[in-house]
Amino acid sequence: MMKKSLMLIMLSPLLTAESLVSLTSLQQAAMQTLEQVEGSGEPKATYLNFESSNSVDGISFKGVFNPRIVGDKWSYTNGKGLITFIRDSDQKSFTIQADNIGFRPGDDFTNLFIEGHPGPYQIPDPIKIEANKIPMHGSREGLPLIEIKNDVIKITCLWCFARGYSKQKVYKIINTKNEFDYQHLYTLPENAVWDGEDSFTYNHTGGASYGGETTVKKVNDYWYEVKKIEFDCSNYYSGAYYREWEFNEDSETLELIVNDKNCDRLSQ
Repeated sequence: MMKKSLMLIMLSPLLTAESLVSLTSLQQAAMQTLEQVEGSGEPKATYLNFESSNSVDGISFKGVFNPRIVGDKWSYTNGKGLITFIRDSDQKSFTIQADNIGFRPGDDFTNLFIEGHPGPYQIPDPIKIEANKIPMHGSREGLPLIEIKNDVIKITCLWCFARGYSKQKVYKIINTKNEFDYQHLYTLPENAVWDGEDSFTYNHTGGASYGGETTVKKVNDYWYEVKKIEFDCSNYYSGAYYREWEFNEDSETLELIVNDKNCDRLSQ
Protein backbone atom coordinates (compact mmCIF):
# COMPACT_ATOMS: atom_id res chain seq x y z
CA MET A 1 0.00 0.00 0.00
CA MET A 2 1.37 3.41 -0.95
CA LYS A 3 2.11 5.51 2.11
CA LYS A 4 0.48 8.92 2.10
CA SER A 5 2.27 11.99 3.39
CA LEU A 6 -0.17 13.55 5.85
CA MET A 7 -0.53 16.78 7.76
CA LEU A 8 0.64 16.85 11.40
CA ILE A 9 -2.08 17.90 13.82
CA MET A 10 -0.44 19.59 16.80
CA LEU A 11 -1.60 18.38 20.20
CA SER A 12 0.92 20.10 22.44
CA PRO A 13 -1.58 22.52 24.08
CA LEU A 14 -3.60 19.50 25.27
CA LEU A 15 -0.84 17.19 26.40
CA THR A 16 0.36 18.87 29.59
CA ALA A 17 -0.45 18.27 33.24
CA GLU A 18 -1.58 21.90 33.54
CA SER A 19 -4.01 21.67 30.65
CA LEU A 20 -7.53 22.92 31.24
CA VAL A 21 -8.82 20.21 28.91
CA SER A 22 -9.24 17.04 30.95
CA LEU A 23 -9.06 13.50 29.67
CA THR A 24 -12.73 12.97 30.60
CA SER A 25 -13.91 15.97 28.59
CA LEU A 26 -11.89 14.84 25.58
CA GLN A 27 -13.49 11.42 25.76
CA GLN A 28 -16.96 12.91 26.02
CA ALA A 29 -16.31 15.13 23.00
CA ALA A 30 -14.67 12.43 20.88
CA MET A 31 -16.51 11.15 17.82
CA GLN A 32 -15.97 7.50 17.01
CA THR A 33 -15.77 8.18 13.29
CA LEU A 34 -12.96 9.08 10.96
CA GLU A 35 -13.59 11.46 8.13
CA GLN A 36 -11.28 12.34 5.28
CA VAL A 37 -10.15 15.82 4.35
CA GLU A 38 -11.76 15.71 0.93
CA GLY A 39 -9.43 14.69 -1.85
CA SER A 40 -6.37 14.31 0.37
CA GLY A 41 -6.57 10.98 2.20
CA GLU A 42 -5.86 12.88 5.42
CA PRO A 43 -7.96 12.36 8.57
CA LYS A 44 -9.87 15.36 9.83
CA ALA A 45 -8.94 16.47 13.34
CA THR A 46 -10.79 14.39 15.91
CA TYR A 47 -10.23 12.24 19.00
CA LEU A 48 -10.76 8.50 19.20
CA ASN A 49 -11.45 6.62 22.43
CA PHE A 50 -9.63 3.42 23.26
CA GLU A 51 -9.45 1.13 26.27
CA SER A 52 -7.80 -2.10 27.38
CA SER A 53 -9.51 -5.35 26.50
CA ASN A 54 -7.85 -7.02 29.48
CA SER A 55 -6.60 -6.19 32.96
CA VAL A 56 -3.01 -7.05 33.90
CA ASP A 57 -1.89 -7.25 37.54
CA GLY A 58 -5.04 -5.40 38.57
CA ILE A 59 -4.37 -2.51 36.17
CA SER A 60 -6.42 -1.49 33.14
CA PHE A 61 -6.28 1.62 30.95
CA LYS A 62 -8.32 3.93 28.76
CA GLY A 63 -7.47 6.96 26.70
CA VAL A 64 -7.83 9.14 23.65
CA PHE A 65 -5.61 9.77 20.66
CA ASN A 66 -5.60 12.19 17.77
CA PRO A 67 -5.11 10.20 14.53
CA ARG A 68 -2.75 12.07 12.21
CA ILE A 69 -1.93 9.25 9.78
CA VAL A 70 -4.16 6.57 8.27
CA GLY A 71 -2.28 3.78 6.51
CA ASP A 72 1.11 4.16 8.15
CA LYS A 73 3.54 1.21 8.22
CA TRP A 74 1.75 -2.12 8.59
CA SER A 75 -1.58 -0.29 8.09
CA TYR A 76 -1.55 1.48 11.45
CA THR A 77 -3.71 4.49 12.16
CA ASN A 78 -1.71 6.44 14.71
CA GLY A 79 -1.04 9.76 16.43
CA LYS A 80 -0.42 11.42 19.78
CA GLY A 81 -2.54 10.45 22.75
CA LEU A 82 -3.19 10.33 26.48
CA ILE A 83 -3.40 7.06 28.40
CA THR A 84 -4.95 6.80 31.86
CA PHE A 85 -3.91 3.75 33.86
CA ILE A 86 -6.42 2.65 36.49
CA ARG A 87 -5.96 0.48 39.57
CA ASP A 88 -9.03 -1.74 39.42
CA SER A 89 -9.35 -2.17 43.18
CA ASP A 90 -9.96 1.50 44.07
CA GLN A 91 -9.99 3.36 40.70
CA LYS A 92 -6.91 5.41 41.55
CA SER A 93 -5.26 6.50 38.29
CA PHE A 94 -2.52 8.42 36.54
CA THR A 95 -2.17 9.67 32.96
CA ILE A 96 0.83 9.42 30.62
CA GLN A 97 1.33 11.04 27.23
CA ALA A 98 1.92 8.71 24.27
CA ASP A 99 3.94 10.27 21.46
CA ASN A 100 2.74 7.97 18.68
CA ILE A 101 0.23 5.26 19.52
CA GLY A 102 -2.35 3.65 17.27
CA PHE A 103 -4.31 0.63 16.15
CA ARG A 104 -4.74 -1.50 13.04
CA PRO A 105 -8.27 -1.22 11.64
CA GLY A 106 -7.44 -3.61 8.80
CA ASP A 107 -6.43 -3.23 5.17
CA ASP A 108 -10.03 -3.04 3.93
CA PHE A 109 -10.81 -0.04 6.12
CA THR A 110 -7.48 1.64 5.32
CA ASN A 111 -7.84 1.21 1.57
CA LEU A 112 -11.42 2.51 1.62
CA PHE A 113 -10.45 5.52 3.73
CA ILE A 114 -7.51 6.54 1.55
CA GLU A 115 -9.04 5.79 -1.84
CA GLY A 116 -12.78 6.13 -1.17
CA HIS A 117 -15.25 8.92 -0.48
CA PRO A 118 -14.60 11.43 2.36
CA GLY A 119 -16.67 9.44 4.87
CA PRO A 120 -17.46 9.39 7.71
CA TYR A 121 -16.13 5.91 8.51
CA GLN A 122 -17.27 4.20 11.67
CA ILE A 123 -14.72 3.13 14.33
CA PRO A 124 -15.62 0.88 17.32
CA ASP A 125 -16.39 2.92 20.42
CA PRO A 126 -14.05 2.47 22.20
CA ILE A 127 -11.23 0.84 20.23
CA LYS A 128 -9.96 -2.20 22.14
CA ILE A 129 -6.21 -2.58 22.73
CA GLU A 130 -4.90 -5.74 24.37
CA ALA A 131 -2.12 -5.13 26.89
CA ASN A 132 1.04 -7.20 26.35
CA LYS A 133 -0.07 -8.45 22.92
CA ILE A 134 2.87 -8.89 20.54
CA PRO A 135 1.84 -7.80 17.01
CA MET A 136 3.23 -9.37 13.87
CA HIS A 137 4.76 -7.00 11.32
CA GLY A 138 5.01 -9.29 8.37
CA SER A 139 7.13 -12.22 9.53
CA ARG A 140 8.73 -10.20 12.35
CA GLU A 141 7.42 -9.65 15.86
CA GLY A 142 6.75 -6.04 16.78
CA LEU A 143 6.58 -4.44 20.21
CA PRO A 144 3.40 -4.52 22.32
CA LEU A 145 1.66 -1.16 22.09
CA ILE A 146 1.23 -1.13 25.88
CA GLU A 147 3.00 -3.56 28.19
CA ILE A 148 2.35 -4.03 31.91
CA LYS A 149 4.67 -6.44 33.71
CA ASN A 150 6.53 -6.69 37.03
CA ASP A 151 5.47 -3.19 38.19
CA VAL A 152 6.71 -1.68 34.93
CA ILE A 153 4.77 0.00 32.09
CA LYS A 154 6.17 0.21 28.57
CA ILE A 155 4.48 2.44 26.00
CA THR A 156 5.60 1.98 22.41
CA CYS A 157 6.24 5.00 20.21
CA LEU A 158 5.62 3.59 16.75
CA TRP A 159 8.45 4.22 14.24
CA CYS A 160 10.00 6.92 16.47
CA PHE A 161 13.60 5.69 16.30
CA ALA A 162 16.08 5.60 13.43
CA ARG A 163 15.48 3.64 10.21
CA GLY A 164 11.87 2.79 10.99
CA TYR A 165 12.50 1.24 14.40
CA SER A 166 10.11 1.88 17.27
CA LYS A 167 11.09 2.66 20.85
CA GLN A 168 9.48 2.28 24.26
CA LYS A 169 9.11 4.75 27.09
CA VAL A 170 9.58 2.71 30.27
CA TYR A 171 8.00 3.67 33.61
CA LYS A 172 8.10 2.25 37.12
CA ILE A 173 4.68 1.81 38.70
CA ILE A 174 4.44 3.21 42.23
CA ASN A 175 1.79 0.96 43.69
CA THR A 176 1.24 1.27 47.43
CA LYS A 177 -1.86 1.33 49.59
CA ASN A 178 -2.15 5.12 49.47
CA GLU A 179 -0.40 5.91 46.22
CA PHE A 180 -0.75 4.90 42.58
CA ASP A 181 1.63 6.82 40.37
CA TYR A 182 4.54 6.41 37.97
CA GLN A 183 8.18 7.36 37.49
CA HIS A 184 9.99 7.51 34.16
CA LEU A 185 12.97 5.14 34.03
CA TYR A 186 14.45 5.18 30.52
CA THR A 187 13.75 5.03 26.80
CA LEU A 188 14.40 1.66 25.15
CA PRO A 189 14.99 1.58 21.37
CA GLU A 190 13.77 -1.52 19.56
CA ASN A 191 17.33 -2.51 18.57
CA ALA A 192 18.72 -2.38 22.14
CA VAL A 193 20.71 -5.35 23.44
CA TRP A 194 20.66 -6.08 27.17
CA ASP A 195 23.82 -6.86 29.15
CA GLY A 196 22.31 -8.36 32.30
CA GLU A 197 19.33 -6.70 33.99
CA ASP A 198 20.78 -3.27 34.63
CA SER A 199 22.44 -2.23 31.37
CA PHE A 200 21.68 -2.12 27.66
CA THR A 201 23.36 -0.78 24.52
CA TYR A 202 21.81 0.37 21.28
CA ASN A 203 23.25 1.30 17.90
CA HIS A 204 22.38 4.69 16.44
CA THR A 205 21.80 2.95 13.06
CA GLY A 206 23.30 5.74 11.02
CA GLY A 207 25.12 4.35 7.99
CA ALA A 208 28.40 2.96 6.74
CA SER A 209 30.27 6.20 7.33
CA TYR A 210 28.42 7.70 10.30
CA GLY A 211 26.70 6.45 13.44
CA GLY A 212 27.54 5.45 16.99
CA GLU A 213 26.18 3.63 20.01
CA THR A 214 24.97 4.42 23.50
CA THR A 215 25.04 2.39 26.70
CA VAL A 216 22.42 3.01 29.41
CA LYS A 217 22.94 1.66 32.93
CA LYS A 218 21.29 1.71 36.32
CA VAL A 219 23.42 3.68 38.78
CA ASN A 220 22.24 4.10 42.38
CA ASP A 221 18.62 3.26 41.44
CA TYR A 222 18.53 5.72 38.53
CA TRP A 223 19.14 5.13 34.82
CA TYR A 224 21.79 7.12 32.98
CA GLU A 225 23.60 7.15 29.68
CA VAL A 226 27.03 5.97 30.83
CA LYS A 227 28.86 5.76 27.51
CA LYS A 228 28.26 7.23 24.09
CA ILE A 229 30.19 7.10 20.81
CA GLU A 230 29.44 9.21 17.75
CA PHE A 231 31.37 9.38 14.49
CA ASP A 232 31.01 10.84 11.02
CA CYS A 233 33.58 9.84 8.40
CA SER A 234 31.58 10.95 5.38
CA ASN A 235 33.82 13.98 4.82
CA TYR A 236 37.16 12.60 5.93
CA TYR A 237 39.44 15.48 4.96
CA SER A 238 37.42 18.49 6.11
CA GLY A 239 34.77 17.46 8.62
CA ALA A 240 35.32 13.95 9.99
CA TYR A 241 35.11 13.33 13.72
CA TYR A 242 35.09 10.59 16.32
CA ARG A 243 33.83 11.39 19.83
CA GLU A 244 33.43 9.44 23.06
CA TRP A 245 31.67 10.37 26.27
CA GLU A 246 31.79 8.61 29.65
CA PHE A 247 29.64 8.99 32.75
CA ASN A 248 30.95 10.98 35.71
CA GLU A 249 29.27 9.63 38.84
CA ASP A 250 30.08 12.76 40.86
CA SER A 251 28.35 15.16 38.47
CA GLU A 252 25.94 12.51 37.09
CA THR A 253 26.62 13.73 33.57
CA LEU A 254 28.35 12.51 30.42
CA GLU A 255 31.80 14.02 29.89
CA LEU A 256 33.57 14.25 26.54
CA ILE A 257 36.82 12.24 26.76
CA VAL A 258 37.74 11.83 23.07
CA ASN A 259 37.28 14.44 20.36
CA ASP A 260 39.26 13.37 17.30
CA LYS A 261 39.11 15.22 14.00
CA ASN A 262 39.41 11.94 12.12
CA CYS A 263 38.10 8.38 12.24
CA ASP A 264 41.39 6.55 12.76
CA ARG A 265 40.14 4.83 15.93
CA LEU A 266 37.57 2.87 13.92
CA SER A 267 40.33 1.01 12.12
CA GLN A 268 42.34 0.19 15.24
